[in-house]
Amino acid sequence: MKSFKQYIEEKKQTYVKGWTLKNKIHTSTTNFQNWHIKQVANNLSKFGLNKRSLLKIINDAWPDAPETFPNEHIEELENGLADNNVYIEEVLQKKGYCMFVLDPTHGSISGWDEKSAKLGAKVLDDKYLPFEKDGFKLFEIKTIKGKSKYIKSKYDWYTWLDGKQAAGKRTEIGSTMAQFREEYITEILDRPLKWKEFINTDKERKAEFDVGDYSYTIWIRLGNKRQAKILGEPRKMHLEFMLSSEGGVSKGNDDKHLILKTGNAGAVFATVIDYAKHVVKQEKVKEILFSGKEKSRKSLYNAMLKRMKRMGIVKSFEQEHGGFVAQVD
Repeated sequence: MKSFKQYIEEKKQTYVKGWTLKNKIHTSTTNFQNWHIKQVANNLSKFGLNKRSLLKIINDAWPDAPETFPNEHIEELENGLADNNVYIEEVLQKKGYCMFVLDPTHGSISGWDEKSAKLGAKVLDDKYLPFEKDGFKLFEIKTIKGKSKYIKSKYDWYTWLDGKQAAGKRTEIGSTMAQFREEYITEILDRPLKWKEFINTDKERKAEFDVGDYSYTIWIRLGNKRQAKILGEPRKMHLEFMLSSEGGVSKGNDDKHLILKTGNAGAVFATVIDYAKHVVKQEKVKEILFSGKEKSRKSLYNAMLKRMKRMGIVKSFEQEHGGFVAQVD
């Protein structure tokens, strides 16, 4: 008989993502660039879709697009040139499908409501046992209907899966973001530090910089340049930044929630703004998106945007559901 430790070892994975449907894993892949929407576009019948229904979703979403756009967009989804389509994803989520991602330290599931997300999370727990692995820190539950949840402990994970209300403890997001209050940020913004860009593609830009023992990553996802031109829409970019390591120990480069209190908040935000300005100028971006439903993260972005407006990087910004949208001059 296998020991519990042996069983856990067999369940380890470096990275996996895919779709769940009710209490089953519907698709999964360890290929980072096999986007969720690409899995759908290349397996339409598996998701209860066909070419006609896909065209209808796209036509309904963009009624004024050129006649050739829907078929061209489907080809982009199939080839992975477009990495998401919220309209198609929402149709599937209404039917109970959920998107999931798991890496050694973090995970997430995105569904229509908490009920469907919980069904998907239970099957992920059965197969991968995320919180039984050393180093796993955070699981995010994202729903279209309802508020997102952030689970950071084994106790909270199992009480949520069992249908009980998780203990009323502050999540890591709330406790670590609280120190970045607007008054503090706007008063102590420092000179930007030297950043080093390590990814520069048509779809994303990434740069890193150090503050003492802490290393940070700035991640910018770029909107499809060709699609924006066809539709006559502004080029957009989505900005995030995160703590990537502390004392040489990795914190998960692609996790947006681990911004710890380092005593260098001013330098961090000044450097993020400096890199954003650099990319805006190079890519001729006209709109910047900031996502974050948590009150602390909204306060953080509000302070950053006020600073960017004073610097002339953006001409205006407004709060929308789930974050902020800034217009570039």
